[in-house]
Amino acid sequence: MITESKSSVGLIFKDNTRISVGPNSKLEIEKYLFEPANNQEGFVTNLSKVSIECKTGLISKVNPKAFKVKVKTATMGICGTHFIVNADYTTF
Repeated sequence: MITESKSSVGLIFKDNTRISVGPNSKLEIEKYLFEPANNQEGFVTNLSKVSIECKTGLISKVNPKAFKVKVKTATMGICGTHFIVNADYTTF
C-alpha cells in the first residue's frame, strides 16, 4: 500500500496486530498467516519511505520468530510489543 502526502491508514489483522501507516509511506505485506489451530503463524512486512506505528498481536506472542519487519535503514523505538519505525528512502 502507498499513502499520499495528506493520507494515512490503519490496519487491524486477524491476530489483533494493529498498524498505523503515516503519510508518504509504502508498506508491503509479504506474508500474513494466522492459523493457530494448525500451529502456523507468519507476519512479514517490507517498509520503504515509511512511518508506521505497530502494536503486535497474537503472532508475536505465540511465535516471536514469525513476526518480521524488514527495512534497509531505519530508526526504531521499541517498548515491549509496541513500536514505531521511521525509514526514509529517496525512491520507492
